[in-house]
Amino acid sequence: MALQIVDIVKNNPHLLAFILLALSFWVGKIKLGPVVLGTQAGILLMGTVFGYFGFELPPLLGAFGFLVFLFAVAYEAGPGFFAVALPQLGKFATLTVVIVVTGLALAVGFSSIFDFNLGVGAGLFTGAGVNPPGISAAIDVVETGKIPMPEGLSVEQAVQFINVTYAITFLVSYLIAMQLLPQAPRLLKFHLSASAKEAESAMNLSDDSSEEGPWAQSLRAYRVVSDDAVGKSVQEFQTVTHCQIDKIKRTGILVDFEPETTLEKDDLISVGGHRLAQAHLSEMIGPEVVDRDLLGEEVLTCEVIVTNPDIFGKSLRELERYAYGCQLGQYTRSGVNLKIDPELRLMRGDLLKITGTEVHLNQLIDRIGYAERDINATDLLTFALGISAGFLLGLIQIQLGDISIGLGTSSGVLLVGLGVGYMRSIKHSFGLVPPAAIWVFKQLGILLFLADVGIEGGPSVVEALTSFGPLLILSAIAIGTLPLAIGYLVGDRLLKMNKALLLGAVAGCGSNTPAMLMLVQDAKSSIPGIGYAGTYAITYIVKVIAATLIVYIL
Repeated sequence: MALQIVDIVKNNPHLLAFILLALSFWVGKIKLGPVVLGTQAGILLMGTVFGYFGFELPPLLGAFGFLVFLFAVAYEAGPGFFAVALPQLGKFATLTVVIVVTGLALAVGFSSIFDFNLGVGAGLFTGAGVNPPGISAAIDVVETGKIPMPEGLSVEQAVQFINVTYAITFLVSYLIAMQLLPQAPRLLKFHLSASAKEAESAMNLSDDSSEEGPWAQSLRAYRVVSDDAVGKSVQEFQTVTHCQIDKIKRTGILVDFEPETTLEKDDLISVGGHRLAQAHLSEMIGPEVVDRDLLGEEVLTCEVIVTNPDIFGKSLRELERYAYGCQLGQYTRSGVNLKIDPELRLMRGDLLKITGTEVHLNQLIDRIGYAERDINATDLLTFALGISAGFLLGLIQIQLGDISIGLGTSSGVLLVGLGVGYMRSIKHSFGLVPPAAIWVFKQLGILLFLADVGIEGGPSVVEALTSFGPLLILSAIAIGTLPLAIGYLVGDRLLKMNKALLLGAVAGCGSNTPAMLMLVQDAKSSIPGIGYAGTYAITYIVKVIAATLIVYIL
């Protein structure tokens, strides 16, 4: 029976793909101390095991998954690529280059010292550097024949060495960095939460935000009977109370009103404003009432993209007067959920999840940008054409003497994705891909790609481990830790970056999302997440370039 199941899976590679996806989530839940293994490490491990026993995936499945993943990452990062923590952008770019170039130098050095061939060296750099787009770029250079193969090494062998080395070194480096980064504050003897508070203060983010959030608003209704309110104009009332009259009902009928309209006795009014400002309104106006016409509007929830240039750089607190009747449930920047704070500054492409009555929600949306009302719609046409355009862009070659230079498919797709994502933030009718769809594309794409890497490298994993396994693992440990450590020192001593922000940025350079999430949790702040978002997209571009270079160097 067991043999029959094995034969069924071997004869149906599409079935194997779904089995590996399921196993990745199961194996990914395994804990190594305080750290969860994660789905990426899980599927790479399972793919390598299945590949060793001769299982295969459908042709081109990994390449398809990779292109979808890379475009989705770039699309998500596009709106905030130059806006995320703009004052820190130069520092983020410098930090990224330092870490990637250090890893490149170490990989070249180890390859020379230990006599690793071209495939092993490229796999070591991309795997230990946690560089999914890099491995694709390296394989692309090898397979297209842009460089001559060393004697005794065929193109097929080089590609297999890249895959198996990537699988081994990725697991080693990723898990070690996942363990070490959250421990850095203890090892370096500083308080992560205190550093995060310093960064919040420097960025005009308060560290004592109300539990009710930045828009602690409410909409309430009153009967006008007090002499303090009768005879006052709407404008006078709003100036004194710092609240806003939403509707006036007079003799049972809703009436239109202007700032000069005078309140009359027994008017029913709905008033929106901060809860603290409303605390004593009943004393000034009269008793609170329940009225369907004033309060009975449908409550909606939608996701709003920041696209209005007039509010770039403004704080959530500054939007408060337009937000009565609305609540902010989630704030996302470049895929990272930020702590909701009254002084958080809005940037192009930020995503806000807001709940409120339809009228008030529309007023707020007009100030912010564009609402993703149809969150189930996905512009697959733009998504597919964007990947196609990026692929074709990567094929363009410029001849310099005997050398052909081109972006490669990875860089091409990445650049077009950034452009499409940015265009989406400017023209909201273009290229709609909701955040939930982006998450699926990213997750499914990277898992299919890593499954293929594991499957392709599996047949050679034992040979690789017995031939140069210990040296390879030691090299992976060094490349997975030393560049991050050097990057931290450069960021701390030379760039003078805040330590909490810096650790998040270092995690972004290592593409290590689990480590970033643990840092955010330990810091009790979104500051590490802001640092992560600042380096994440830059890192992908630099790593693709470096992965192409190492193949030429070796």
